[in-house]
Amino acid sequence: MAHEITEKDHMMYVGEVPWHGLGTGFDKPITAKEAAEAAQMTWTVEKYPLEVLIGSERHKVPGYYAITRADTKEVFHIGGERFTPFQNVPSLTDFVDTMVASGRALITSAGSLNGGRRVWMQLRLDKAIKIGRTKDLIDRYITVSNTHDGTRALLAMITPTRVVCGNTERIAIKGASDKFYARHTTNIGSKAILAREYLGLADAYFENFMEGVNLLVKKQMSNDSLKKIFGEVYELKLREDGYLDDKQRAPAELAFNTTMQLFEIGKGNDMVGVKGTAWAAYNAVTEYLDWLSPVSGGQGGASKTFGSKTLAVVDKRIDSSWFGRNQVIRQNAWDSLIAYAAK
Repeated sequence: MAHEITEKDHMMYVGEVPWHGLGTGFDKPITAKEAAEAAQMTWTVEKYPLEVLIGSERHKVPGYYAITRADTKEVFHIGGERFTPFQNVPSLTDFVDTMVASGRALITSAGSLNGGRRVWMQLRLDKAIKIGRTKDLIDRYITVSNTHDGTRALLAMITPTRVVCGNTERIAIKGASDKFYARHTTNIGSKAILAREYLGLADAYFENFMEGVNLLVKKQMSNDSLKKIFGEVYELKLREDGYLDDKQRAPAELAFNTTMQLFEIGKGNDMVGVKGTAWAAYNAVTEYLDWLSPVSGGQGGASKTFGSKTLAVVDKRIDSSWFGRNQVIRQNAWDSLIAYAAK
């Protein structure tokens, strides 16, 4: 569950405003350290011996430490003797800069989520991909993410992004991993090897990803099939006449109805060669998830956060899109549409 975003979280971007619409902007390439400074991520994470208060006396808990954000003194989690924080600077920044040094990647955005529990940097790779004979383009991104709350190791995710609308297209592809966990290393030579390894894995992923995209863009959707697939994606049941059951939960009905509309009027879905296809259907789902979907914990209930662009809502939407429920929904939509297009 994402925490409420506070003044402790910041973001930055290079070039065009990213889909989340947040952060300090730059108009020229920058280093990972400069990105960390702009996103106010130069704070450190420290280990403090864990103590408990028994009566009026403090007692140390052997072998346990409070893993703490040093500038705010906020405890992220409890770690053991062997836990070594992977610092934003220089550990994360050096790792990202080895990818930039390859000449194939440029930093486009960076930031923190959940009060600094998650930090990330996103890089755009060379060679955008054109989809078939359409004017639709996919930019190739790698998002490097680390957690300071013990939930996950350093992770590099492949995050394809549709140029026309900024939709995140990341899904798992059979035969090519969309994410890989990095080994924590301080050796520059090892980091360079890892950078080349990840760039090679990204190339393999995109080759397989585009096979699926080209299958989707060649398949026209019938209205009945569209309703059936969207109903399954959002776990809805349709009546025999094809309409929603009156007892459906409001959030799921909102998702279904909005996605049906986005299939027709979503960004880029009116392009020649895209309109009416399974690719348009997939992007209707991704546009809803990335730009409009409600989040839990919002003031006045989840429905009040539909389409909101406030910092707190966008924080949770990014978190869900990359790591949570929205990523699961996106994957289910891809799998269902690929199966339909392959018939």
